[in-house]
Amino acid sequence: MIEIEGLQKSFAPDGGVGGAHVLRDLSLRIGRGEIFGIIGRSGAGKSTLVRCINLLEHPNAGRVVVDGEEITALSGAALRAARRRIGMIFQHFNLLSSRTAFANVAFPLELAGMDAARIEREVTPLLELVGLADKRDAYPAQLSGGQKQRVAIARALASKPKVLLCDEATSALDPETTQSILALLKDINRKLDLTILLITHEMSVIKAICDRVAVLDRGLLVEEGSVFEIFARPQSEVTRSMLRDLIDRALPDWLVERMRAYKPDEAGHPILRVTFTGPSANTPIMSELVRRFDVMLNVLQADIDYIQGLPFGIVVGEAVGAADKVTEAIEFIRSHNLKAEVLGHVGTDDRAVA
Repeated sequence: MIEIEGLQKSFAPDGGVGGAHVLRDLSLRIGRGEIFGIIGRSGAGKSTLVRCINLLEHPNAGRVVVDGEEITALSGAALRAARRRIGMIFQHFNLLSSRTAFANVAFPLELAGMDAARIEREVTPLLELVGLADKRDAYPAQLSGGQKQRVAIARALASKPKVLLCDEATSALDPETTQSILALLKDINRKLDLTILLITHEMSVIKAICDRVAVLDRGLLVEEGSVFEIFARPQSEVTRSMLRDLIDRALPDWLVERMRAYKPDEAGHPILRVTFTGPSANTPIMSELVRRFDVMLNVLQADIDYIQGLPFGIVVGEAVGAADKVTEAIEFIRSHNLKAEVLGHVGTDDRAVA
């Protein structure tokens, strides 16, 4: 559906030659009907990439092909026609404040010269699809952030696009509203067989909705794969860093304080994070640690989730036992294709109650 080949983009001061490279020889393939995520830190080139797909930004080199048509070879009326088949929503909604929800959704149809009766037939079901049939006469100032984004989604769908580009579409929303918008996008993807390209800096968004994901770092594609593969076996340091951000935020404050209070010259126990993925989630590893090494993992936190239908579990615990046996136990865990990380240490006499 979307083919990106050798895309390069740089911005030069005052329109001159050279300048900062934002995209570097980037190539991607996105299948029809996929929800594909692009993730990276600020400045990674995510928004520039999505704007190159519909030529809001013109790349310096490379090709973009959407549904068999090379967008980068188009201009004028042909480019405008191609853009109507590529919907786009933004972080800040970009609604017209003087128009109602209905009129905002109708706006691109009016520009296309559609008559009022047909606009009514087209817009009404779109407002129903996004759950805003009762808000058709409301102005943006009367809508919540989530409702505004629903209007923006309906407007993007008005021209019956084959692709929907979402540039940080949930970044301005609270967590609960974010989940409702992601659920709506997933529903639209299924009902309309719509290909969705989602730009975000949040791994939690990727985890919730995407089929596959590509990770950008300073304009380079550093890895791509299924969401489960990226979560279970991240290859690049930038991916591991973003996953740590997601997982470490879940550590309880009292545990973080215990680790901070630990002094290296005192007796202590390591805090381990063991990640179970796929078939390894059924491994009875805890009982084996006691039996083989006389090491007990005092479980402080445990969570199991499902990513693309596969189990993904994390156990955080205090490894209690002789230091040499704890080291052997960690190697034993890793030998069973489980990920074991030492997050830090805690003192042996400062046990806190969770």
